[in-house]
Amino acid sequence: MKTAFEDLLEIYKQEIFNTKFAENEKRTHLWVAYNLVEKIRGHLLSIMESGKLTQQELDQLNKRR
Repeated sequence: MKTAFEDLLEIYKQEIFNTKFAENEKRTHLWVAYNLVEKIRGHLLSIMESGKLTQQELDQLNKRR
């Protein structure tokens, strides 16, 4: 998962640097995507560290029984 996030960040970063001068809208969308990756990663880490993800998974397994 760590590699997936790092790969996405690198892809977005390269795409941002490869935009042409006049491609402001494209650059803005890429910048937003880049920053969302960081926010999503941070949120997932927070959930995993607090154990909420594990508890949700256990609750789902118990519902299936």
